[in-house]
Amino acid sequence: APTIRCNALAGGVGQTQIKSAYRRLAIQLHPDKNPGNAEVAERFSRITNAYGVLSNPEKRLAYDAFGKKAPDSGVEEFDYEKIGVAKTFLVALMSRFGAKVNTKIPDKTLDLAKDPAARSQGIPIEWGAEATGTVKKNGAQLFSGEISAAQARAGVRIHVRSQEGSKFKLLFFSLDDNGALMGQEASAKDPYGKGTTASATFAAFDAMHVGAAPWIDFGFQTTPDSEKPPPIFRRLETLSSSRYSPARPGKVLMAVQGDNFFAKVNFSISFSLCNPAGKDHIRAVEATLGAKKASLAKLEEVYWEAKGALDRVLEKVKAETHEVDDTIMEREKLYADMAGDTAQVDGILKAMAKAVQDRIKAKEKKQQKEQEE
Repeated sequence: APTIRCNALAGGVGQTQIKSAYRRLAIQLHPDKNPGNAEVAERFSRITNAYGVLSNPEKRLAYDAFGKKAPDSGVEEFDYEKIGVAKTFLVALMSRFGAKVNTKIPDKTLDLAKDPAARSQGIPIEWGAEATGTVKKNGAQLFSGEISAAQARAGVRIHVRSQEGSKFKLLFFSLDDNGALMGQEASAKDPYGKGTTASATFAAFDAMHVGAAPWIDFGFQTTPDSEKPPPIFRRLETLSSSRYSPARPGKVLMAVQGDNFFAKVNFSISFSLCNPAGKDHIRAVEATLGAKKASLAKLEEVYWEAKGALDRVLEKVKAETHEVDDTIMEREKLYADMAGDTAQVDGILKAMAKAVQDRIKAKEKKQQKEQEE
């Protein structure tokens, strides 16, 4: 069976290389080509799982930030209505330390959105106004209203803030589909102000969306882990067409959903009318981001080619360092031996033996790290 490390896909390369490497390895390790070989089947499973993470922008952001400890977004949703107290404490602890925890929208909220009587009791939306409210830790507050034809031509924006930094979700439901969940925006730490926020813009044009990355600060970053790329290479991978644009006139239904584990959520929500005069400028900026996304993909390829070359040079430097050190010790030993200094000879021999052992330990540690990844 071929010897292939599962993390051959996980070196931070771009999407093109990832897809190419996955296809090559999947063909090579497919169980149909290796019948009865449990080891190859296990490797095939690991590579498939790795590709599932690396080919998904949201999951890859989490992997680059947290490594193997990153929650597998979209694979498991924690259900507040079903998990026990012990698991709730564990998940809350993960969230507190920065892990992106994926929680399920409670069935009771989904049922409310599908109930015409409950929808009619939602707080009326007043465009150009702001409201405040409080929901239980995993309760919801419905808001209902209508976007007129004139408002759709201008665009509207819904923005929710928790000054206390509580976790919540902004939910949108399709009244064309009997109140089915249409989209959701999870709260994130506000990089420009205080607390947590979530927002959605129903623009009058084909707008773009870019996912929040709360664990990534703005500006250039290097990373202490040389096997991970600078975060900027992942920053625009979620750039895509907005699901909420262009805006359409008609009735709208939304909700603020509490996503705290133990505490209530106090929030403010603003329903803003957009100024259509900024349309062309916004589209130009988003076009720039689209171009940057493409150029960053090419730059990442250059980055990893350069890093690969640097790694090879560093390995050569390490080998030369060891060889020079060994040669100097050998020289010192020969001079001490020629002078009959047995004590120094013994000391040099011990130093040489220790250097060999240190290199073996370093190699084993590196191999263990690669296997864990």
